[in-house]
Amino acid sequence: FFDVDVDVEARTDSGAVRFSVPVRNGVGEGGINLKAPPRSIRWDKGNWILDITDFPRSTGMLRYQLVNDDDVLGRVEAVDVLGQRPADRLALTALIGASRNDRSWGVRSRAAATLGRWGSDAQRAASPQIREVVNALLVSTRDPDSRVREEAANALGGIPLTGTAARDVAIRLREIARADANLIVRGAALAGDIRLEK
Repeated sequence: FFDVDVDVEARTDSGAVRFSVPVRNGVGEGGINLKAPPRSIRWDKGNWILDITDFPRSTGMLRYQLVNDDDVLGRVEAVDVLGQRPADRLALTALIGASRNDRSWGVRSRAAATLGRWGSDAQRAASPQIREVVNALLVSTRDPDSRVREEAANALGGIPLTGTAARDVAIRLREIARADANLIVRGAALAGDIRLEK
């Protein structure tokens, strides 16, 4: 329905290179010579185009994008795509890192929500990695931003846990429900604790 030139950014160890790819009749193809191998490639840098694209990238490229993209939207995109790879251990590790270390509350919050969805699957909740996911979410409940704490509390309430992990989560959610400075976070923790008890 429309033709457009799409901004693309390739990040290498030598720096970022931007170029445009002409898209005509829904298909685009382009290329550029880079001084080093690409570490990440960002299609539609800046998210200017309302579109649905199929732009596959490796987990390694997405991990690099998640850590190094200067644009919050690019890092959120990396979180979303990595979240679609539940069996990929490297994707899970990247999401855990983002939930703790990203400089934007929006990315940390999105990573916490994605970890919650990962852990809400009953099969994955029984996997050895669930403890890492729960620990990351417990750390996120102490985030300085209330929006991240709220998302972490919601996520913890949706993970089907048993044993000591369930006890640890219930204790933390009750602490939050009693003492968090933000009432919305307290409500999320209370709702999460109720879901855990079902």
